[in-house]
Order: sequence, then structure tokens, then C-alpha cells
Amino acid sequence: MSRVIATLFLFVTCAAQAQAQDAVPQFARYMPLYPGMYFNGGYLQDARDGVFDQQGIKRDSAVPSAGGQTAFPEKTLLGAFSWHFPLFESYGLPFVSSRTHFARVGFSYTDTRTDGELGRFAADRSDDASTEADRLENEGSGNGDLTLEFGSYLVGSPASQWRERRSAPFAIVATTAGNLPYGAYNRDAPISAGSNTAWAQGRIGAHWQPWAGAFVDLGVAWREYFQNYDAAFGRQMPTQQGDDRFVDLSLAHRAANGLYLAAFATRREGEPNMYENPRFAPNPPAPGATTSMVPASGNYFDQGTSLDTVGVSLNWFVTQRWLAALHFVKPVAGQSGEFDLPYNEHTPAGCKVGAPNCTTAPAGSVHVDGLGPARSYSSGRLLLLVTHNFGLGDTFTCTGCER
Repeated sequence: MSRVIATLFLFVTCAAQAQAQDAVPQFARYMPLYPGMYFNGGYLQDARDGVFDQQGIKRDSAVPSAGGQTAFPEKTLLGAFSWHFPLFESYGLPFVSSRTHFARVGFSYTDTRTDGELGRFAADRSDDASTEADRLENEGSGNGDLTLEFGSYLVGSPASQWRERRSAPFAIVATTAGNLPYGAYNRDAPISAGSNTAWAQGRIGAHWQPWAGAFVDLGVAWREYFQNYDAAFGRQMPTQQGDDRFVDLSLAHRAANGLYLAAFATRREGEPNMYENPRFAPNPPAPGATTSMVPASGNYFDQGTSLDTVGVSLNWFVTQRWLAALHFVKPVAGQSGEFDLPYNEHTPAGCKVGAPNCTTAPAGSVHVDGLGPARSYSSGRLLLLVTHNFGLGDTFTCTGCER
């Protein structure tokens, strides 16, 4: 199998879906492909039973402030369709007609739940809840958000190259991406398959082939999030997630005919998240016999988030049109979002602020772990991907390519 064919297929495999883009790096992701349509399917598994706390210390619980051990185990099915194509080639439009472009739509289904101490807290609070609005749940499985991406190759994809099936020793691509937040979202659960908020992203990537059989890819991206007007689990999930910045680097090399190995590293830095009027915490101050504890209203900010990962992947061409790939990603450093939530003591218990017989006094504060995107998990992730190229004539003909 030619070096060019292998490289193209490897790119498509790791460009599986925007939701997985930051969970698993994209191997040779910035190389231009020959025009066609591709399908990518995958299975992602992550125990999510540990995090890096605000000081960057690895903790053996996904939510240390809840006490004991908490985990949000995840099993996700991924899917995506990708199209690479010239656009208005015969019209001679400046910039548009002289290069190739691509579009991608991604979808997923996630099976997730809350295990351990935070799950028990949700169950106990639900049993004791006086109203439906106070009942909590542990289940957040369902369809994930729909992700969309469009890009153009600024360098490395003239018609003279892709029509002759010639590889691009150097390429630069610019992409824009976003999501449609229609995924399953449970406001009463600590974790959900959907995000309940939209985001927009821009990315620049470079692809380089320094020697035969070697592929280097480097990318930088910036993502902005819209406001979540119904933050989950008592608003312990951020109402406004801070902007993220991404950097990814990968090096791949042919190990044998049809077999490729890759190593990669990623970094994500997130600005502070905002939490608006949290309604409770899993570790509230103990009330007195005739008093109740209520969080003080206000907007609270953590110190931002980050996550550094390294990983390896093994890629095997089963047939000319089918490729299987196994990725392992190991987080090595990070920071999760945490904040201090002040409480007020109300006397008598359950009285409303402003009532003639209701007195309020400060009762100290508790440390709270932000949920959802505020968590930077320390657990390793496994991803199995399968890629199929649809029959579009003799797509993989490559005259003169090394075999």
C-alpha cells in the first residue's frame, strides 16, 4: 500500500468527530485528502475516576469535595461523515477555486452515570426533597451534541497535486467548527451526554513530511462558549465556561507494510469559569437545631482549567478501504475548576429572607468542585476507531507512489 494512501487514511481515522478531538489527538489530521466521502466510527472508554485538583495534584476521586470516591464512567459511540472536495473549480474564483476544502458532521451516543459518594448524595437529597425541583438524579446518558466543521487548505492542495494523487510534503489548513447543543441534558444530574450550550472554534494546522514514511502535524485552536442558562446540579456546572486554547502535536511513522505507529501530545488551557447563584453543595455546613444553611447568592469564579496529555496509537490497514486504529491517551498534568461558596445561617429553619421573624448571619464557606467542563480527569482513555472509504471509482490509484 502506498505511503500516500496510508497517510490519507490515517488522517481520516483520527478526524473522527469534533467531540473526540480534544479527548484523542488527530493523527496526521492536517494533511489534505483526495476528494471523496468517508465514514468514521469509534468506541471511547474512560473511567473518569480521578482528577487534577486546582493545585494540579492528582486526586483519586472525580469530585474530591464530596468526600469518599466519585466516578463518572463513560462509554461513547462516535460517528462522523467527512467530505473533501474542490469548490467552483471551473469558475476561477479567487482563493476558492484554487484549492480543496472539507466539511465534517459528527454525532455520538454516551452511556454515563454517577458512581460513589456524589451519587449517594444525589439519592439522599432526592429522597428528602420537598419539591420536584429539588430532586436530583445520577443518569445523564443519551445522544451527544451534533458537531459541524468546515475548512480550507491555504497551502498544499492545488489541483495539480490532488488530481495526480501526489502527496503534499507541507500543508496549512484553516478550519471553523461549532456544535448544535441538542444532546441529552439532565439538569438534575452531575454529568450528561449533551452540553446544553453552543460553542464556536477556529483552528490553524500545519502538516509536514520530513522524510519518507514520517508525518508531523502541529495545530493551535481557540474556542469560545456561549452561556448555559440552565446549569446542572444546583448550578455547580459553570453558567459561563471560560474560553479554551488548544495545542496538539503528533509524529507518525510507518513501522511495516500497512502498519503505522504514532506518538502525540496535547495541551488545553481554559480561562476562569463563572458559577451563577449555586443552590447547594454536597458538603454544606452543619445547621443548628433550629437553623438552616443556604448558599449566599452571587457569581463565583474558579481559577481556570488545564489539561496536558500524551499518547500512542497503532493503525492497521485491514483492507484497502478499511482501517482499524487503537489509541491510548494518558493525562500527565492539569487543573480543575474549584471555588469557595459562602453560606448564610437562617433562623428559624426554612424562613425566607426579608420575613419579619427571619434572621440571617454568615456561616462561613465550603470548597466546591465545579462540575461538567470544570473537571480535568486524570484517568487514561482508550479509543478504537474504524474508517471506511466509500467506493468513488479508483480513488486510491497513485501512479509512481512508493509501495
